[in-house]
Amino acid sequence: MSDLPLLVDHHVHGVVDQPLDRAAFELLMNEGGAPAPPGRTHFDSPVGLAVRMRCAPLLGIDPGCDPGDYLRARADLGVDEVNQRFLRASGLDVMLVETGHRGGDVVSPPTMARLSGRPAYEVTRAADA
Repeated sequence: MSDLPLLVDHHVHGVVDQPLDRAAFELLMNEGGAPAPPGRTHFDSPVGLAVRMRCAPLLGIDPGCDPGDYLRARADLGVDEVNQRFLRASGLDVMLVETGHRGGDVVSPPTMARLSGRPAYEVTRAADA
């Protein structure tokens, strides 16, 4: 058997290490950074439904839960606990963390390593030619 890692994510963004209100959470749920259209929520998008189906059980709540219940469970557990649960459940052996996206808003590769219990290394975007 090889000593190579089994699963490497070559483009991870750091996690947020502060509590988020619903509006801020929804902006991060969609990489475009735009709010949902009037009368809509990003929780009803394909990504939002996936979050409620796949992430909710890691918080100890039912899949497909109400968005308010989901956010309450996150707040009750605290940021570090939620980040550790999600990162450790990912099954990743190594993370290459891209530090050019939302640099000041997310944690560093060493913090990602601490939270996940796995190695995390910095990978940077190439400058435009």
